[in-house]
Parts: sequence; structure tokens; C-alpha cells
Amino acid sequence: MGVECTFCFNDEEVSNLGAATPNMGTIKRSCLDLKAEYDVRKESLSKNGAEFKCTEFQLEGYQTGCCTQADPDGCGICPDGSPPGEGYVVPTEGSGDPNPEECEGYNFQPMSNNGIFQEGKCADTRAQRSAFYCGCPNQYQQVWLCPDKRPPGRRRRGDFTRSENCGQTEYLFSLFKDYEITDINRDFGFNYQAWCECNDKDGNQVVLENDYYCPFCPEGQSIKEGFHDFVFNEDTAMVDINGKFDYRRTCRQAADYTRYVTTEFKCASEYIQFARNACCPAPGLRVTMGLVLTGVLMVRNLFF
Repeated sequence: MGVECTFCFNDEEVSNLGAATPNMGTIKRSCLDLKAEYDVRKESLSKNGAEFKCTEFQLEGYQTGCCTQADPDGCGICPDGSPPGEGYVVPTEGSGDPNPEECEGYNFQPMSNNGIFQEGKCADTRAQRSAFYCGCPNQYQQVWLCPDKRPPGRRRRGDFTRSENCGQTEYLFSLFKDYEITDINRDFGFNYQAWCECNDKDGNQVVLENDYYCPFCPEGQSIKEGFHDFVFNEDTAMVDINGKFDYRRTCRQAADYTRYVTTEFKCASEYIQFARNACCPAPGLRVTMGLVLTGVLMVRNLFF
């Protein structure tokens, strides 16, 4: 046997596994299921030579929300295990990032341990997907947000449905592999190139061209009388991210946002629906003499 592989790195387990909230939106397994799997596998995970398997199991525990931390030295930045280059940085706020993360310490940042598609896989973490920023051998960028491979024109323009601005979106897209992207403006249900005011390969601003129409209000209705400048998400977790960005949005701004939606799935997303519930007449109701007989429900601490 090697060193015992604990369920969580440093035994940092959350107090209530049944109420744990995942750190990655794609996870569907519960902590109770993962703990049951650990009880079955713990001996094999503790054998000599199983250290990497233990690291990835504990990583999945962190991403699933069962553990409060992951081993910062477990996965590392460079896939081949070599150290990142000295002086390299990761621009998590995009290429105009005023305070990029130093590569040597990036794997200590909690978000660096989040994956994109798969939980419990070092190769899928933001840290290892950022390896090309850090001078790691045989690593290079394969995807750019903008066709001209330059920063977007509206780096700080925010997407209220994801609490992410265009600079952060630029960074996220840079982490994808070319085989993971088919159509950059449809794969994610939103025309980020037009929204973020990218330039095309000829240097001209990308024009919004959309063959899908996402209605903001149902049944051809309009925003409720007097609600165009109403901030519909004032009391939700959509508003503020670590005090850095403000994602308060008015009904008018939410309606404009839907012009950039490219798929039915995105159009029906819970965050756009949340805006509709606050800004639009209820289905079947019409605005009469400036009055709408429907309430506005504000949901506090909406998580996403």
C-alpha cells in the first residue's frame, strides 16, 4: 500500500454532503454517490502507483462540491509534468487583462481546478488547458473568440446570464481545442463575436446576422408599461461577482440581449426566462391603460 487516499484532499470535506453545490455546472452526480464510490475504491486508490488516480478522484470531489479544496500540486499546469515557464501569465480577464495570474501560482486559484466538459480529469481543468500561456512544451492556442485573432472591441461588455464579460469569454474560448468547436456562434447558443464587437479576418466589425429569432416577450407582446428601465435582477446573485463586475440589467437591455441568441435551447434558458417573468406580461395578459395585473417575483441568491 502507498499513502492513504482520503476522500477529500487534506480531509477538507464539506459539512453536509447531501446539500453540496457543484463548482461545475455540468456535474449531475451527488456527493453521497461519490462518497459511496470512494468506500468501494479507497484501497485501490491508496496503492503505490495510484497517486494520479487519487488526485483525479479528489479533483472530482472538489468539482462536485464535496470538498473545499483540491490539491494545487496534484494536476499541475503543464500536462507533461514540467514546471511552467518563469514570467509567463494567464490572462483570465482576456488579452487586455490588467492583472493576469502568474503561471507559477495559477493552479492555487480555485477556478483553475474547474473543468470544461469532464469532471475529475486533470487534462480538462482550466489550469492544464491554459498550458500554452505558460510556455509548456508542445502546447499552443487552437481557438480564438474573434476571427482576426485579436481582442474584442467591447472587452468589458457583460453577459448577465453567465456573469461573465467579453474579456473573460475571450479567455474561456482560448481554452478550447479546435475539434471541440463546430460553429462558435451556434455551439453556445449566442453570437459572442457580434456581441463583443469582434473584427472579421478583413478587419471589419462582425455584423449581427442571425437566422434564429428569439422573442423576449411571448405571443408578440412588449415589455410591460413602465418596465423598460426596471432593473429586474437587483436582488439576485447575477448582480455582483466578487465586487468586480456589475451585472444589473434593465428589461430593455435583456430584450436587446435576446437579439444575439442563436438557438432555441439558449432562448429557453432559465436566466432569460427569469427576465421574461419580471419584464413581460404573463402569457394571455395584455397591457390595458398602462396597467398589468401580474406580479414580479424576485428570486434571491439564484445560483449558476
